[in-house]
Amino acid sequence: MLDLSQIDLSKLTEDEKLELDHLLEQERIADLARDLYQFFLEAWKILEPITPLQPSWHYKYICEWLVLVGTGKFRKLFPHAEGLIVNVPPRSAKSTLISIIFPVWCWINNPTHRFICASYALKLAIDHSIKRRALILSSWYQQRWGKKFSLREDQNTKEEFFNDKTGQMICASVGSNLMGKGGNILILDDPLDPEQAASDAERNAANKWFEGTFWSRANDHSKDVFIIVMQRLHEDDVTGNQLLKNKDCAPGQENWIHVKIPLAAEDDTEIVYPVSKDKFIRPKGDILNPERNTPIVVTALKKKPKVFAGQFQQRPAPAEGNIIKRTWIKYWGDPHNPESPMLPGKFDRGLQSWDCSFKGNAKSDYVSGLVVGTKGPNRFLVDRKYKQMSFPETVKAILMTTGKYPWAREICIEDKANGPAIIDSLKQQMTGVIAINPRGDKKERLENASLSLESGNWYFPHPSKAPWVEEFIENLVTFPNARHDDDCDAWSQAENRIGQKGGPAAFLEAYDRMLKKKSKPEEAPPQEEVEAPSYAELLGEEVPPGVQVPVIQAERKLLAGETR
Repeated sequence: MLDLSQIDLSKLTEDEKLELDHLLEQERIADLARDLYQFFLEAWKILEPITPLQPSWHYKYICEWLVLVGTGKFRKLFPHAEGLIVNVPPRSAKSTLISIIFPVWCWINNPTHRFICASYALKLAIDHSIKRRALILSSWYQQRWGKKFSLREDQNTKEEFFNDKTGQMICASVGSNLMGKGGNILILDDPLDPEQAASDAERNAANKWFEGTFWSRANDHSKDVFIIVMQRLHEDDVTGNQLLKNKDCAPGQENWIHVKIPLAAEDDTEIVYPVSKDKFIRPKGDILNPERNTPIVVTALKKKPKVFAGQFQQRPAPAEGNIIKRTWIKYWGDPHNPESPMLPGKFDRGLQSWDCSFKGNAKSDYVSGLVVGTKGPNRFLVDRKYKQMSFPETVKAILMTTGKYPWAREICIEDKANGPAIIDSLKQQMTGVIAINPRGDKKERLENASLSLESGNWYFPHPSKAPWVEEFIENLVTFPNARHDDDCDAWSQAENRIGQKGGPAAFLEAYDRMLKKKSKPEEAPPQEEVEAPSYAELLGEEVPPGVQVPVIQAERKLLAGETR
């Protein structure tokens, strides 16, 4: 590197000044070839000549991760990792940096790189491809690195182009057939349309395509790298689906390196740059690109909490929860809270609530079974069974749960999916099996059930006693963006069964209302003049078989002016 402090510029001749300028330019070109961040700053001016780039720390941070990929060091540092996942907010230059500028920079140092770059829509992928080619053909690029490679005339279209050093850049859309094509750096940029992210079918299709078609296009899985770049849209989007692989990995052996950059920092966060090892603390509340994301803008974004949580905070559910709020959660057996109750010695009522899978095999949806006891108005979640189970395994699990908790003899099973067959099988072996025909959709049932949780009548086991409760709570608070809704269905079924109207309690409440309506405070009618209404008159239905209605005792207390 030239040290200009050692040169007296005033004594240089014109030819020497020209030579110095040439040397400085060559040094600058070499710096750009080494430093993706500096290249990005210059290339941005070519791609966006009328839009100034607002400075932000996250550009350099992402660039350093990409440098590890482009120079072949990523898999050496992280041999267990399939690749890099980058989650950043919309309009943060993620596609321009990762899908357009990064591949073009890589060809300066290694024009043999073969890229496949995909997006949810072919139109978007082609737009990125056109910009990559335009940057390569720009006079700025050609004057500096034009001799490194040339684009082949016979393989030069909007969808794909090749160079004379065997390098390639191919674009594709999610769902497309990539038969016969391969790459060593495979970039999936925005695999889901935000408008379609709520669709199970669309998410499943994107996940299946990545796991099948896209993943199989790596030329050498021991060396090649995948890059997923997107804003979070759902717990089970491509990012969420792939991050499941990290769940049981030992530290340093993760399947994916995850770069998560929320718009607003939720905690004080230490940022460590992977190449330079520079560090800084991003303080809680810090806003990305504050010049553009002003307080007024952020306040407006927060008015759509689910969108803000996923697309901007990279957390597909608001921190406080969606329908179910985290602040409503109360625990029994909390060692840190002296007011936390323990399980009652005896429950007033015990039940099981089971949500069964739609398929009768161990690769189907999860089966969720909850054991719940009530004491007065309070409900206690005692145990949970949560596993992918076949039909026989589900029947066995219910029988074993009943043996373990004999007081939970009210066994509620949703009369859908595998439910009817399981109900028929169990009824031949035990009593207390109740078929539940759910009313309304999942969201309506959870909203109805949430009232008792909000009012403080539910107690879940503290994580120190039941580690599974953290996953259970996460499934509740992230619904309807939860990866699995089985826990939500089982819990809402339990609560709606406990709190359902009808039976003796509803009769007494209705009877009480009718007495108050018939009676006048200043002239209460004598007991013998009050005609007790029938169950059918009060509720519009006949007494269900087996229901005992304590009318006489309740009548005496009510007519005597006593409160129940």
